[in-house]
Amino acid sequence: MNAPSVSSDASDTPDAPAPAPAPPRGFGALWAGWAGRVLRVALSLLPLWWLSERVAWSEVLRQARQVGAFNLGAALVAAFTSYAVGSLRWRVMMQAYGANRPPSFSTLLRHNLIGGYFNVLPSGVAGDAVRGHRVRPSYRFLRPPRRA
Repeated sequence: MNAPSVSSDASDTPDAPAPAPAPPRGFGALWAGWAGRVLRVALSLLPLWWLSERVAWSEVLRQARQVGAFNLGAALVAAFTSYAVGSLRWRVMMQAYGANRPPSFSTLLRHNLIGGYFNVLPSGVAGDAVRGHRVRPSYRFLRPPRRA
């Protein structure tokens, strides 16, 4: 009685290097290179510019003085700590849900901060989509199948 033969594919082993990504095509090519970086920065700064045009800065400064430097600093530390703890929790959850190569803490913190920026936009869920998009390579089963 012969045992069934099982073919071994290098992509099935968790330690196998990931195949080189294909060069961007179509809309993805727009984001590649220095022109794409300039476009991404411009699109990220556009909402800040829009908001800054509608804010009464004298009122903001008056309110900030009333709150005080210590309280503003404590609020910033608390907010950053919240992002840091969220990044740790995110890493644990990624490992629990089968991430092959979860990103480092600093990378997840960066993704969390970027996602937090986009969560301020009107939909409120854009940051979650951005974070999910940025960590998708960590999950082997989410990669498109290799073509022969």
